[in-house]
Amino acid sequence: MRVEIGGRVVAPGDGERSYTINTTALALLRSLETDHSPGRPVADRLVLHCGMLLMTSCPIGIDWSVTHVGGRVRLHDVVRYDTVDEREAARFPDLVVELEGDEYRRKIAEFAEHAKQPFVGAEKSLEDDFDRELYQQFWREFDARLARALL
Repeated sequence: MRVEIGGRVVAPGDGERSYTINTTALALLRSLETDHSPGRPVADRLVLHCGMLLMTSCPIGIDWSVTHVGGRVRLHDVVRYDTVDEREAARFPDLVVELEGDEYRRKIAEFAEHAKQPFVGAEKSLEDDFDRELYQQFWREFDARLARALL
């Protein structure tokens, strides 16, 4: 997955790193309605490396703060965690982007629609009732947030 913010490549999408697309999409959908920051996260990271249905991840991933201000969205404090050692993170302190709230919503909704496609019509075989319920809850939240984003 290639991650570009404000024309700057944060992750090249060259296959060196992999990210979990469906949990990343849900985290980003959550950021449409709620600010996200390390102190008040909507998920462990906005781009999760090994994300699970509980929206928790190992420390690897990409994160940034999302601040909603008067119809605009500010993306800042961008950090890419390539290893479990957070001291080795690649930080982008000068990367700050502001865009119209509708533009941010459209981009996230487009990504979420794309992220959902591999799962449409796919049968998931889960033996455990707990996992089955988590899976269903995940997609209920995903679909509800995507539907609101598409309005």
